[in-house]
Amino acid sequence: MPLALAFALALAKRMRVRDQCNTTELPARVCCVVDPEVNLPTTRNKLEAYLGDIRHDTNLMWSHITTVGNASAGNVATQVAHHLPTCAVYLFCGHGHGATYLNSALESKSIMSALLLMGCSSGALSDEGNFEPRGIPVELLARGAPTVISMLWDITDRDIDRLTLSLLEHIAKRTTDPLPDLLNAARAKTKLRRLNGAAPVCYGLPVSLADIIHARRYAQ
Repeated sequence: MPLALAFALALAKRMRVRDQCNTTELPARVCCVVDPEVNLPTTRNKLEAYLGDIRHDTNLMWSHITTVGNASAGNVATQVAHHLPTCAVYLFCGHGHGATYLNSALESKSIMSALLLMGCSSGALSDEGNFEPRGIPVELLARGAPTVISMLWDITDRDIDRLTLSLLEHIAKRTTDPLPDLLNAARAKTKLRRLNGAAPVCYGLPVSLADIIHARRYAQ
């Protein structure tokens, strides 16, 4: 079944029947790449502490992709290619958009995951004159991703960390709420709300974690 149709069916079902996500479909798998260049120790420590605290009590099941030591970009990309097809959510915390680690996803047309690209200017688009703007979020949406959360400009790492942790907590607890609503709630955790809090945007469809789970099932 085409991905767009799968998500349309999931959203239609959600509008017709305001049911809760079937507990048998949880936890949803999330794969994450954190600090692949190994130069953001504060971000790495915060995310690892968060994962350690919630690993056994959450609606999310984590696949933490190893980036410590001498892991090359190609090695990380290979791990992402292995995990992404089974994940409802993909999280990148590092510099920029991390497209290097999504090569396999950019080559496919079957992305069934929400992508959280929590790096500086990860959602910036380039002006192509008379043509459509270009950027990683647009490339991912064109390949079937239902939604991409990313940053329009550079912001401080501590505010990105606060927003990311809050967003993950909301996604885990509020599985039937649209991701744009959860992102708006997470903005409150930033210190500079009108600068850093305004940077993240949500490209694509206003889906929830439950919608993604249902759509993945329809597409099988």
